Amino acid sequence: MAPAVESTKFAQDVELWLASPARRALVAALLTAFVAGVTTLQVVETLHSRNRNYEWDALYLQQVCLWAPWGLLGGPLVYLARWIFRARRSWLFAAALQVPLSVAVAFLFKRYEEVLANVVFPDTWLAPSRQVGEAMFRFTRELLVYWLVLATGAAVYSFLRSQQEERRAAEARLREAQLAGEVSRAQLDTLRSQLHPHFLFNALHSVGGLVRAEEKQRALAVLSSIASLLRQTLDRAEAQEVTLAEEIELARRYLDIERIRFGERLAVEIEVEAEAEGANVPALFLLTLVENAVRHGVAPRVEGGTIAVRARVHGARVEIVVEDDGPGIPEEVRISGQRATDASGVHIGLANTRRRLELLYGAEQALALEQRNGGGARVRVEVPLRPASAFPATQKALHG
Repeated sequence: MAPAVESTKFAQDVELWLASPARRALVAALLTAFVAGVTTLQVVETLHSRNRNYEWDALYLQQVCLWAPWGLLGGPLVYLARWIFRARRSWLFAAALQVPLSVAVAFLFKRYEEVLANVVFPDTWLAPSRQVGEAMFRFTRELLVYWLVLATGAAVYSFLRSQQEERRAAEARLREAQLAGEVSRAQLDTLRSQLHPHFLFNALHSVGGLVRAEEKQRALAVLSSIASLLRQTLDRAEAQEVTLAEEIELARRYLDIERIRFGERLAVEIEVEAEAEGANVPALFLLTLVENAVRHGVAPRVEGGTIAVRARVHGARVEIVVEDDGPGIPEEVRISGQRATDASGVHIGLANTRRRLELLYGAEQALALEQRNGGGARVRVEVPLRPASAFPATQKALHG
């Protein structure tokens, strides 16, 4: 694992370093100087074998002039080749264009070398022999250099791209691990609120009252709702996303239990567009918001209150609103938009929900805490409209 991380960091450093045009020009200049040095050694060996006199600096200058066009135009030719491939995403199309282009470039560079030999260095070893074979050799060499430059550029881009993909994969794995942790936290937070002594005491007390009143069917229904609520909460740990319809059903079960506790003090309004029911939403998020609204919007008031859940589709997003007519959101919580927790942990649900939305949807999500007109609190959540069947493979990949 460590070598892969080091390789990725190296590729990232290379990318950042080459982001500057001046640095890319420096690399081209250094490569030109290096190749000129190598070919100078080859020329020296040839001249030495023929017992001909030579000067190192003059030979090196000639080679720099000979390779300078490749240093200047090699990079642009590689960029052009990439642009041609990206335009059609076809290797056959790109190769068909590169063949005549390589012939044209090789011919121009051969002519440049002939001018260099006849005009700039007419009395040196660079001066052309008048044989046709020499001209063909130069043309063939330039043609091979052209394809070598493209192959080198393709190899470099392929390496950098593979490192980018490896980095993205590593980031995705980290994101998935964080998301799995957030889902576990959501499950634990929801279970903690449901297993809160007051919640269980009140729920079971309500069941006892129903039994004493000989309303056994209602008592059994409440017990069944409690068991189902806990079971479904545990089941949510196996999925990052569920349908909004499933979340609504879970919220209904919770509110049915709370109605036994609050009686007529708790009113519930649920309005969900049919189109929104099949959309993917984070598992357990709605139950967290509804439980928060009951705890802070209804429970503190003697006269009770109303919990409203609404969902609709607009454009490419699903908007889910949970509101109550209670005392409203504390100013410091509304301004900051979230709060990690206080001693009792009463605000951890909002912070957890916001974090999970960010991990799941990035910039495509929104969570707003608002004061409701006429008093009360409103939590507005927006997520991208994604049908439940859109990402089944992702769910399996995340959870094996």
